[in-house]
Amino acid sequence: MGIGNWLKQYARDTGNSYKIGFKKLVFAAPFWVLLIAVILIATGFIRIGILKANRVDQRMAEYWQQGGDVDYREMTVYARGARSGGDTTPMTYINQEVSLKKSDVILIRTYLQGIVDSGSNNRKENGLDKEGNPVGWEDCYSSTIKATVSTPSDSERNNISINADSEIIAVGGNFKAFYPFKYLSGGFLPEVCTDSNQIVLNDVLAWRFFNSDDVVGNKVEIWGQTFTVVGVVAEPKSKVDSEAETDICRAYIYFSALERFTASGETSNDGYDTTYEYAIQCYQAMLPEIVKGVAINDFKSALPNYSETNPQMYVVSNTDRYGILKIWDDMVPLGEKAGILSNYELPYWEKAAWLTTQNLFLFMWITVAGFVLLFIGIIMTVMHFKKIDKTELQHLDNITEE
Repeated sequence: MGIGNWLKQYARDTGNSYKIGFKKLVFAAPFWVLLIAVILIATGFIRIGILKANRVDQRMAEYWQQGGDVDYREMTVYARGARSGGDTTPMTYINQEVSLKKSDVILIRTYLQGIVDSGSNNRKENGLDKEGNPVGWEDCYSSTIKATVSTPSDSERNNISINADSEIIAVGGNFKAFYPFKYLSGGFLPEVCTDSNQIVLNDVLAWRFFNSDDVVGNKVEIWGQTFTVVGVVAEPKSKVDSEAETDICRAYIYFSALERFTASGETSNDGYDTTYEYAIQCYQAMLPEIVKGVAINDFKSALPNYSETNPQMYVVSNTDRYGILKIWDDMVPLGEKAGILSNYELPYWEKAAWLTTQNLFLFMWITVAGFVLLFIGIIMTVMHFKKIDKTELQHLDNITEE
């Protein structure tokens, strides 16, 4: 056999081999489509489950209604403020359309308490309690500021002060009712303030200062004032939480301490700033809801000068915020909600909640793509076996004719 004939035969044999391999691949295509579909669906469901499970703070209404006949709804409003000197200065009140202040909290509480009382027949005396706090429901408020936290130096033991740039969250109301922290030592700030110089550290800051999380009773300093540590908390550590900066140094103080110790203008005898009113960055309420969907309307009605048609504050119904339709409403049109949120200075928990919404939207589409491929794979499998059956029938007919 000449070299030319050999090459031709080799080409024919190789071509036939490729054709056989291609046919095998085509016959196996339904299997690969089904496999990819199952992987996408499993990945989507698993990731969606994990993302939702990590947002315990968005499901606190479930905790409040356990064992009871009344459902609860958790809601949040984020307002705006001005900072005269960057994030190391407190957020100050702008106007009633875009900002909230402490006197607004009293108005909101009074309005919502009246609604709660009207739906309850168990109370002999209606209204807020003697401390001005809600009865039969819960709320809290907060604002953030960046500050340098330090440990007091001790000349007798030659201890040098350690400094840490930290985020300070000034809180009021029953803050711990909305955030199920893991307590590594001590507890959280009591709802009724008896000592405004108390502070709670997160584990990052506690280890930075003391190489331990068992540090209740230790002292730290902010703004030249000494605070006593009453607790250390571990904040969420998922990937989404890390993107929202839960892994930085952070501390929690009373809102009254923020007012007292950051006074920058003319001050009264008790040390409070009389020039500026400090803004409430975030206000949250946990309301009983006898009729589904009513609480969010009551919540919006309680906000001073809130307009449904032209909202200047960002209102969230935390309860059920991760339903399919709600996620779709938040994400479509793409970029619209992100543009709205860019006008607000959001705390880490809302950043994490919004990142979760974006991730859930992505994995929802991955899951949908998986089901589409599953449908295609099933059709391909049916057609494939029908083709095989037809080929076998033709083969039997040929045998019969012979």
